[in-house]
Amino acid sequence: MYIVSTTTITRHKHTLYVYSLNNNYHQAQAHVILFDAEALIMQLLWGEFGPGTVQEPGKVSTAQRRSGSKIFSDGSFLQRLNSGGDLEVNTTSLQYLTSPPGDRKLVRSESFLLETAQIIISLIHAWNLDKDLDILCVKKLGLHRLHKAVSFGLLSGHGYAAFMLPQMYPENSCKDAHKASMKYWEICGSLTTQNLLTIISLANTLMSMANITFLQEQGDKSALASDVKTSQMSKQSQTKHSWSLLAALHCILLPDLVDTSFYNGPTLHHLANRWQDRCLEVREAAQALLLAEMRRIGKSGRKQLITYWTQFMPNILEDGNGTVSLAAAELDLSAVNEDEPQLRKIKSEQRNMEGTSIVMFGVIGAEFSSDIEFDDVTLAWHTSKALSHLLLNQLDGSLSANVPLRRAAIDLLGRGFSVWQPYVDASAILLGLLEISYDADRILPSDNSSSLPLSATADACRSARRALSLIATAQPATFLTCMAKEVTRYNAAAQSAQSSNQLHNSVIVRAKSEILHVIENLIDKMPNSVADLLLETMDVAVHCLDASVVKSQGLHVAFPALCKFPMVSYCTHSRRICVGSKNGNLAFYEIKQSKAQTIPFQASPTAAMIFYLKPSSKELIQAHHGAVAAVAFSDDGKYLASFSPNDLKVNLWHTSASSIFGSQHTKCIKTYTVPWKSPGSEKINNVTKAGRITWFDNRTAALLLPDGTESRYKL
Repeated sequence: MYIVSTTTITRHKHTLYVYSLNNNYHQAQAHVILFDAEALIMQLLWGEFGPGTVQEPGKVSTAQRRSGSKIFSDGSFLQRLNSGGDLEVNTTSLQYLTSPPGDRKLVRSESFLLETAQIIISLIHAWNLDKDLDILCVKKLGLHRLHKAVSFGLLSGHGYAAFMLPQMYPENSCKDAHKASMKYWEICGSLTTQNLLTIISLANTLMSMANITFLQEQGDKSALASDVKTSQMSKQSQTKHSWSLLAALHCILLPDLVDTSFYNGPTLHHLANRWQDRCLEVREAAQALLLAEMRRIGKSGRKQLITYWTQFMPNILEDGNGTVSLAAAELDLSAVNEDEPQLRKIKSEQRNMEGTSIVMFGVIGAEFSSDIEFDDVTLAWHTSKALSHLLLNQLDGSLSANVPLRRAAIDLLGRGFSVWQPYVDASAILLGLLEISYDADRILPSDNSSSLPLSATADACRSARRALSLIATAQPATFLTCMAKEVTRYNAAAQSAQSSNQLHNSVIVRAKSEILHVIENLIDKMPNSVADLLLETMDVAVHCLDASVVKSQGLHVAFPALCKFPMVSYCTHSRRICVGSKNGNLAFYEIKQSKAQTIPFQASPTAAMIFYLKPSSKELIQAHHGAVAAVAFSDDGKYLASFSPNDLKVNLWHTSASSIFGSQHTKCIKTYTVPWKSPGSEKINNVTKAGRITWFDNRTAALLLPDGTESRYKL
């Protein structure tokens, strides 16, 4: 008899323990097998990516990740499992495992981690529920079908174990085998949660590794190298697909394959507590399971969750200045009798329930807002205020600022920002996320090792960067306008010499690289949304860019993403950036002076006036009757051409410096009408593709239209 227990809470450094149970001489020998799935995942990833990856400061220490492992040196356990014989362990191995720690000798095996993963997945997999998948698991992945009864149990955090008694079923009876397979998922929700987290996280880990299968490779030595490479790529693709099917079965399909009336699904509060688990694979498995289970229970089930967890939501206290604080609900301590340990335990449990309720409501609001509709405005307000408080305010002195609860709040703010936005200060949320992620390029490791465990600070940084990306993608206008307002405030405050030292350490200065990173992603994913707010985008970009790099190497090197827009042009001679906006403005940014110049449009093009205005007090007057689709400086920097598809005009501007103070004077010297087929009936939906201007020489500009026609205009 074998009793299996799994855990994803790493309290020891080993991945596998085997203990012998004392029983009478007339029964077969029994053993308890304890797996630590989180430790196994960490070691698999460490072995995959190797010690060459960056460890500090983002990674956890090597000692935390590299752990010694104990397994039977003769491999009899795996061999007997494969052959279907009795799962017995020789006496020598038992003496070795049960001997005092000081007398043990460390036995290492290169295949130990894979053998451990093979055993645990073979034991937990829901056999006999999907015959086609069972065949793939055996033939493609190398898993082993069970031939003897295995009991499952749980190990508590205090070291107590609970096990189900063994149940045998005839080997030749498919019906009984199928029934016995379903029994494993009807025991209790905690066991279902633990087993599902283990097998899904392990499957995702092995799927992310290079061609992980438990089958021995038998290659054809006579095959050509190209054929071998093609065959390996095909096998790797099939292997990853098989792991994906295995994970999907346990994450999504299992409730439909098991009788729903007896299926004991995963406990939602346990999954909510793992929403930001320190192990990324366990975290992703918990999130996928929680969302799948919430979809399964339907709208009525989610409403029952809201009704139940409302009682645990902390009270929200907000003063006249908008400062929010969380206050726990009053406790009934009449039965405590001034027992301080018991009182601390009650408060700790209440605090855990409050944190779970915040995560639960955050998940429902972020992922199921259209279904639930959060018709209770008070509940939506409470949830948004609680999430923002966890982000913006320091937690109690007894807790770290980067605990999983705060990381969960960061993640949920990003996922459901559209839901929380009416109740929170968007600028404060964005600045709070930038405060955490501003040093992401230094703290976070490279992409090829991002699955390895991170320190708490680096993990919070990664969550904040992802939340920023989600907010910017969901609400690009909100992100760009908020950042532009903060830049305007910074420029206005920078004039005060008294606050210069404080401004130097402000978030808007320290997070320049992270802001540019978000803008670059926005331009890549949503160019039209950025084009609608191109002036605000340029205000932020000019603030964040290194002026010395722009001057010496140009805008196409300093920030090439902006150069993708045909309505942005940089002059290497005058060191100015010209930007055409959607409302017809032409804005000039003086890199050396950090000022903006606005070109207005008047009835007489030659009467255009020039204004040097600060970004905070910029006055926008139209230079075209409609969106500006293209601008370009001439090669010598003396002239500028602009085009708008709305008024079908090409304006040529003179940009030479003639002032005794060296200021740039720009005036329109010529205007041309562009011949366009049926211009009044066509609507320009994508202004970024309405045309492009290039200079044929220093006196001739060429307009390239989307239909392939080219028109030249001379000064």
